[in-house]
Amino acid sequence: MVTTNLHLQSTRQSILEYLQRQGRATVKELGALLGLTSTGIRQHLTVLERDGLVEWQQQGEEYYIDEFTCPFPKVAEQDPAICALHVDFVRLLSGGDTRLTQSLLRGQRACTYRIRPVDKPASVTR
Repeated sequence: MVTTNLHLQSTRQSILEYLQRQGRATVKELGALLGLTSTGIRQHLTVLERDGLVEWQQQGEEYYIDEFTCPFPKVAEQDPAICALHVDFVRLLSGGDTRLTQSLLRGQRACTYRIRPVDKPASVTR
């Protein structure tokens, strides 16, 4: 039973680290990253949300994740470009169109990331 609790803590830590790097993520992305079902990811996000560490919501195909702590506040204060790098990192990991819509650095309540799926080109049949 201790192993299970450690695994859950490790999984939540991995989710937080990913969100810190990416800013936002879809449930599908987190599931693929961690090898869990969407239901499993949602359970972990529920605990993280309950603990006040993240908030997330889905609106249509878009996902929004609020991050209430900055992984590199001192660096961001010195060079705000770190925020752009963080968004790019989230984009690379998620594969989605990622935007930072709110920022702690700008005095807003959280860093909010919006992730939209990227349309895939239609396949050509011969």
